[in-house]
Amino acid sequence: MLDDANVLKFAQYRHPDIKLPDRLTVSYPNLQIRGKWERLVMRGSCRPPAPRLGMASWIWKGKLYVAGGQSAMQDRVRDMWVLTLAASPEDRKWCRLPDIPSHAAGGPQENSTAGIVMKVQNDKAWLFFGSKTVWAFDLTKERWEKKETTCKKWPYHRHELSEYAMEVYKGKLYIFGGQDGRMQLGCNLFMCLDLKTLSWELISGTSLAIATHDSPMLRVHPETWIVPEEDTLFVMYGNANRMGEGLGGREGVHGAECDYTYEDIWAFNLNTKKWTREKSRGNYPCPRTEFSSAFNSHLNRTVVFGGYCGTTNTYFPDRGVNFTFAYYADTYLWNPSNRLWCQVLTRGFPTYRAQARLVVDDETGKSYLFGGYTNSDFVPSNHVVSRAFNDLWELKIDFEDGRGGIVDRVKELGQEEERTAVMGPWGTCFCCGAVGQWRMCGGSCGGVVRYCSNDCGREAWGEHKRVHKCRVKGGRAAKP
Repeated sequence: MLDDANVLKFAQYRHPDIKLPDRLTVSYPNLQIRGKWERLVMRGSCRPPAPRLGMASWIWKGKLYVAGGQSAMQDRVRDMWVLTLAASPEDRKWCRLPDIPSHAAGGPQENSTAGIVMKVQNDKAWLFFGSKTVWAFDLTKERWEKKETTCKKWPYHRHELSEYAMEVYKGKLYIFGGQDGRMQLGCNLFMCLDLKTLSWELISGTSLAIATHDSPMLRVHPETWIVPEEDTLFVMYGNANRMGEGLGGREGVHGAECDYTYEDIWAFNLNTKKWTREKSRGNYPCPRTEFSSAFNSHLNRTVVFGGYCGTTNTYFPDRGVNFTFAYYADTYLWNPSNRLWCQVLTRGFPTYRAQARLVVDDETGKSYLFGGYTNSDFVPSNHVVSRAFNDLWELKIDFEDGRGGIVDRVKELGQEEERTAVMGPWGTCFCCGAVGQWRMCGGSCGGVVRYCSNDCGREAWGEHKRVHKCRVKGGRAAKP
């Protein structure tokens, strides 16, 4: 479009780029806001859940729950875990709960525990996987309950569903999109389950490849949220899995060498039961899928993080590689009162990833991110093809009144963060400030700081020990 545009130059930047955090400033307050991603350290002796993606996750009474998903090697898992979100790292302990029911007992099939979602209503976490049989996990008694539902005509092709979106609101469970086995492309079925009568209603949509102009098109990995003040459900982005459709060997015109990534946002009014396409205003996220979102009622904002796009190039000149895809680690906020997007500028951030889970503690208003995966070529690591995560991060936003979690800007966003910021697999040397893939401190701090060399480790050890109360661990000096 521009004769002098250097496409490869712009394709060298990641989202966000590790070379830019020091140069990022809030130039337009209505489009940008400062924030901080803080990795939560676990110092308990209990074993954490294995790294995974596409799992269900939620928070109930100060505890984080994780269920199902798949490993980086595409092995499906059925285990479920709970973590106490304590202030002290020593008190954060993972405990294993009863597994997701087996297929023989009426649970999801062995290949259907990835891309699932669970939401809480009346102290029960509800699990739907495309069957008339749904399950509720009693969070008080910590046991599964089997529920049989009714529907005039069941719309899902194989009685299974994955990669969908779910919301629970005012006693009703809403399901949108996903892949039901009829086509890899996905569907745009919009279903509602009354949790009192256990009866289903088909609101709109189909699992056939039929174009729609007054409602969202068929897709997988959409994200949804509900704004209670408006009684409105929002559907954002996702993708039509055209690559999967082509690889499936099906006859037709919908297969392609790459997926179609959506960039639309739709609103469904739960009172009038009408769809309206929203206008994207402000500093909004670029097209993506497999990202994570959550509505934070304390902030009155929707938070969006990360994701993946199969049509955005990423060029690495030092390696001579040009990938036709991109993984993201950027963060955005959407304000329902003015429909305006703004980007959260953070010095450090979780590793570029997709299919993570962003969840909000409704009691405290804190936002957390767990799990996900990335391509090991895109983000260098020792893993062969892809890498999954089981790390936990907390997002803090620099609101004027402190409700976003940052109350001391000098402490939270000042020199301390500059010297300890982690940007995906890269980190800042606590001594000299260089950015690279440095080794973490091996002391009792749990890797709060990193050093680019043994010389920097020795030089800064005294200050690190004084400031962060780090001590020698396991009889070894707490150095790189």
